[in-house]
Amino acid sequence: MKIFWIICAILFSAILFMWGVNASQPKATHQFDPNKCTRFCHDKGCPHFERRKNSFPDWAVSLYQSNISMLKNNVFGLSYREANVLLYVLLVPILSLTLLWGLLRKKK
Repeated sequence: MKIFWIICAILFSAILFMWGVNASQPKATHQFDPNKCTRFCHDKGCPHFERRKNSFPDWAVSLYQSNISMLKNNVFGLSYREANVLLYVLLVPILSLTLLWGLLRKKK
């Protein structure tokens, strides 16, 4: 029962942290802003990326481009947004929670 409360505390603290970050940010806009990335960049691709690409290591640029390509051209025929939600909102947290649960059970 103690492990259950530990996991609940971890999940609650993560949700509380995400809420705090979202609450402290300005309201999102879908309009293009030449100075910074907005939801426009997320929805239609980032025009800022080309001029900032040189400030990142080559492996990070390659990883970023592969990630975007994988999400856009997935084998399930999902849209970019659906694939993004499925992978980063559902599958990665479930996998992380499963691994954490296994680690905590092994520590007993």
